[in-house]
Amino acid sequence: MEWITDIRRMLVSFALLLCFYAAQSQEKVEREYRIKEGEVPAEALKFIDACNFDKKIKWFREENESGSSIEAKVRRQNRRHSIEFSKTGVLEDIEIEIDFEELPANTKGKIISGLDELFAKWSIRKVQIQYKGTTDKLLALIREDVNTSLQKRYEIVLKAKKDRRLQMFQITTGQDGEIVEVQKIDLRSTDNLEY
Repeated sequence: MEWITDIRRMLVSFALLLCFYAAQSQEKVEREYRIKEGEVPAEALKFIDACNFDKKIKWFREENESGSSIEAKVRRQNRRHSIEFSKTGVLEDIEIEIDFEELPANTKGKIISGLDELFAKWSIRKVQIQYKGTTDKLLALIREDVNTSLQKRYEIVLKAKKDRRLQMFQITTGQDGEIVEVQKIDLRSTDNLEY
């Protein structure tokens, strides 16, 4: 019976490796540039107005291999917030930058284990919590800091040693820290990592 367990472990490990190599072939290439408020769809402006931010909003258009989107960037409660909309103004998600140390211990441990398996060496540059949900629930997150029943993921930008070279990667994990996507970042677009 022990040999059956060993075979199952090998099959799971093989499946994880296949998923990693499939994800590894993805390369994140984006172009981000400032736009004026007059270029922002009315629906996006309406949502941002409802947020009652007391700081100035910076608007950006982001273009990548899957299309384009509009992004509002602002600081709130000393944290960087990025609110993404479709090009027609439909709210897609909210990302809030945090320190890696703020993650729950179990989540952090799972992320560290996953990164150690993937890379010989790595260092984290940026961590964001990504929230998805209904417009009302995302508005409650912004206005009242309430995040009930929102889908939560983590996006981690890191510099890592892979194939004997230092490269930039974006890692996406589930709420529990399980790595679900690995994208190599095109170094020509590293200016997008800045706020």
